[in-house]
Amino acid sequence: MTNTVGLHVTGRGGNCSRATCHVYVQPTGLLDEPAVEEIEMPDTLLHQTPISRLACQVTLAAGIGSVKIRVVPEE
Repeated sequence: MTNTVGLHVTGRGGNCSRATCHVYVQPTGLLDEPAVEEIEMPDTLLHQTPISRLACQVTLAAGIGSVKIRVVPEE
């Protein structure tokens, strides 16, 4: 995840290649819309839901409010 609110967030580079950063995000309406690559990637995942996102593609910004992010069970 990238952020503009001063959080320390680590990851694997954000290239959206393997979806190992699959998470559930609620509420989804507070985030930017996912890119086409992100939308297509979860289609191949077992635990894909309407609130699925790839953490490497999510940007957290100041003023976003409260967002619940849950790591998806291992595929």
